[in-house]
Amino acid sequence: MTTATRHYVPARSWSARRRARIALSQGAPVVVVDDLRGTGCDLVVAAQGVDVSVMAHLIRFGSGFVCITVDDETCERLDLPPVAWSQRNSFYLGSPRVSVDVVDGTTTGISGADRAATARALAHCDALACEFTRPGHLVPVLASGERPTRPDLIAELVEGSAVFTALETSIRDDTTALRQGSRVVPVIRMSKYAYF
Repeated sequence: MTTATRHYVPARSWSARRRARIALSQGAPVVVVDDLRGTGCDLVVAAQGVDVSVMAHLIRFGSGFVCITVDDETCERLDLPPVAWSQRNSFYLGSPRVSVDVVDGTTTGISGADRAATARALAHCDALACEFTRPGHLVPVLASGERPTRPDLIAELVEGSAVFTALETSIRDDTTALRQGSRVVPVIRMSKYAYF
């Protein structure tokens, strides 16, 4: 007998999930930690509202390697083929696609303004493949939902496209939020979510 794959969130994580979704809907960042595999953590914002200051924040406090979650339909519509990715790479699990830059209103593609424009364009449901150059400076990552990965959890929290970058610093195990100036940044841990 075959059992369908289901995903559920235990009651204890609902408040963290709710705080994260509220923060993301207001354009604030959230940290997603893969404490199941120990593969790291990401600083995440919703793609639709990414502006220059938000992108600069991601670049400054993250690794500088900026990605965006996409779904199957977006990959097909925008002609985003997969790039080679070794299954032995334990640092990051996901399905990265060929990097892109949006053509309209950008220059080299590397600036915070250009990457923010590319993120907003990728998140737009009417975007076309001809509106992007390849290779570029923003890496789409397919959130397939087939297995519990950070991109899958990120896409689920945002309910759409999200821009994210790996954090260089580790998060203590007992941390549920990070303080950033006067703001508290919610931390979501994959261990609080069960997949079976």
